[in-house]
Amino acid sequence: MSDRGTTDSSTDDRRSRGVSTVRTVAIAALVVTAAALAGCGALGGGGGGGGDGGDGGAGSANVDAPGPLNNKLDSNAGTIYQRVEDILGTDTEAPRVVIQPVNSPVNASNRFHKLMLGHPDEPGQLESNVTGMYNPDDHAVFVNEDLFAEMSAAEAEGTLAYYFAASIHVRNGWLNDTSVNLDNLDTTGTYSIRTLYQGTVRSSYQTYVSEHMDGTPGPLAPAGEQQTFDDMTAFEWAVDGASNYYGVEYVNGATDSPSDIPSLYENAPATTEQMLHDSDEEPLELSMNATHSNWWTMPRMPYLVDSFGELGTRAVLRSAHSESDAAAAAEGWGDDRAVTFESVQNESAGAVWTHRWDTAEDADEFASAVEALSEQRGDPVTFNVTQPAEDTTIVVAHRGNFTNNADISYEDNEVTIRVGN
Repeated sequence: MSDRGTTDSSTDDRRSRGVSTVRTVAIAALVVTAAALAGCGALGGGGGGGGDGGDGGAGSANVDAPGPLNNKLDSNAGTIYQRVEDILGTDTEAPRVVIQPVNSPVNASNRFHKLMLGHPDEPGQLESNVTGMYNPDDHAVFVNEDLFAEMSAAEAEGTLAYYFAASIHVRNGWLNDTSVNLDNLDTTGTYSIRTLYQGTVRSSYQTYVSEHMDGTPGPLAPAGEQQTFDDMTAFEWAVDGASNYYGVEYVNGATDSPSDIPSLYENAPATTEQMLHDSDEEPLELSMNATHSNWWTMPRMPYLVDSFGELGTRAVLRSAHSESDAAAAAEGWGDDRAVTFESVQNESAGAVWTHRWDTAEDADEFASAVEALSEQRGDPVTFNVTQPAEDTTIVVAHRGNFTNNADISYEDNEVTIRVGN
């Protein structure tokens, strides 16, 4: 990785490009937020027991689970929870399990990635059913009642194992109250913490599948093996595929077994750059001040973050580049800030993505990579790339009259954006 460079904050507009493009994609999501379940009706599915009983027995935790669930499972809920605890090396109060309707399907669309990569021609490709979730307020794992009848025993077991692992993460305080619903677009915390969480939950879940299940659970359960870029669309990879994949890769490389996972949260990496390169390099100074008039809004960013880090940058570039070229163009990341705007009057919209880089050469390489990204598209979204300082790039992906209404400036490592009068 290149050495940190110094910043010349004078505006020289070394590059200015205008281009446009489109990408057909699909996305899968597995959970909804706890907030989405607030105020739902009475809990369905009945109380504990059923099958060989929610009160477990030898090698089984005490899990309050509905009878129909335990009757479907080859191993009861208490046994499944105990196995997950053993994998993670913890002793944590088990959640109860509830079968009830949840808000499903969910739509994984977000304005930022839509502008950067484009949406599929069929809106339904962005929707996916929700199989389950963990709600920390109720300390309960919810299984989607509408899908439960269709689940095989393996799919039900896989769903429980995944969300039992999530509950243990939260119950032990490993996330420091950042957010529990890091699986979904509605989440808080940093992109690096989300990536770490995805890695630790999925690593422990994949260990469960390997040790206790015959083959993969099936489509109505979280994936039991690593999924790569070739297994999904570019949009899905950018939204969460890369975070999931590299999160697991980091965890597997940093631990000997999932029982080492708690130690990762004691000194969690501050950036995905640190995760990708096993370094302690701190981000460069960069801030953003974004405001707008009443005729414009700022749509919610995915994961409620304003920085995607080196990994999120690499993930967006991957749609137009090989794995190695995307990685090379994102390396040298120093920091980034992103924001989106859309008009309340028409279809005008824009995403502004600012990066600081280790060197001017890193900035040049990224700017060229974005040009290739934009050239592959075919819809009315235009990309402009400028370099207000030798180590800084600003990408604006826009349509309609966004640029006519946007005032973007950069000085002293701060980007200031004002949209509308």
